Amino acid sequence: MPKHLLYSSSSTSRVTSKSLIRSPAKRKVRTPTKTPTVKTLEQLVYITDATLDYQLDTSTDVLNALDHIVDNLWEDFPQAGVSKKLMLEVAALRRGIPKAATVHQLYTVFRDQTYVDRELQRAFADNTIKRIRVNSDNEFLIRTAHYDAVLQEGLRKDISLETRTLLEQFSHLMNAYNFVSIEREKMQAHGFTPPQLSKLVDLGFLTLFQTSTDSTSVVYSLSLPNIGLLLKVLMHARKWLAKSITIHNRSWKEITDTQLAARWESSKAKWSGFKGIRMTWVLYDCLGAGTLEVFRTPVGVAWKLTGKV
Repeated sequence: MPKHLLYSSSSTSRVTSKSLIRSPAKRKVRTPTKTPTVKTLEQLVYITDATLDYQLDTSTDVLNALDHIVDNLWEDFPQAGVSKKLMLEVAALRRGIPKAATVHQLYTVFRDQTYVDRELQRAFADNTIKRIRVNSDNEFLIRTAHYDAVLQEGLRKDISLETRTLLEQFSHLMNAYNFVSIEREKMQAHGFTPPQLSKLVDLGFLTLFQTSTDSTSVVYSLSLPNIGLLLKVLMHARKWLAKSITIHNRSWKEITDTQLAARWESSKAKWSGFKGIRMTWVLYDCLGAGTLEVFRTPVGVAWKLTGKV
């Protein structure tokens, strides 16, 4: 909108004693609209790498670290500010989401990727941790005991004898073997029929990972019911963080931890979209994935987008 309007009249306008001559109508002259100047924030001053609250040393084993990450997934419900209806919806969703974490979070917690990869290989070999591949870009880790607990919960439901027998059979297989993906032929060798495999897909314990071009080889990935919901919440929060940091400082794409936390707390998506997931839980995933970097400044810890997708 223009700041003001200018009025002008004809220079030939006259007022005489004999008659009153009307001057031409005043014409509004629009002032050219100026392009608003965007304030450019200065780049934050780097002091040193930042040590974060939940980082551990290698004296802690991977299993305990995994428990630590899972235990810090959700925030407690607030005393006010969230409707009872929304709280009930969020509580119901949380109950169905499995106790899983990402390998990127372990990378952040230990700050030693080589150590994490080595210890995970041992855990996979010992069948104490299972790896869930949701898609080619996202994987989750879960204790084998927690995976079996989901299976046992399924067995406690009102299900048919056929389904109960299938889940018991699959539970025995999961306690004896550890795999990320497996060919249909190998599952059949373990005694599972094609209809049973389809039923496990329907129940959420397997996903159809790939089929060869000639359709002769079918590969299944290990899965868990509602693991997709956890990924959906995480991806929503990842996008929000990237957008918020970019909007805050388009030049340097960085923000202090205090400023980011304030934006997070005031966001309407915190409960409706993120379901009360902890901001630090998401930040640790992004940091381990290399999409964010963290550093210390004179005004505290700060986060910066790296440009990696």
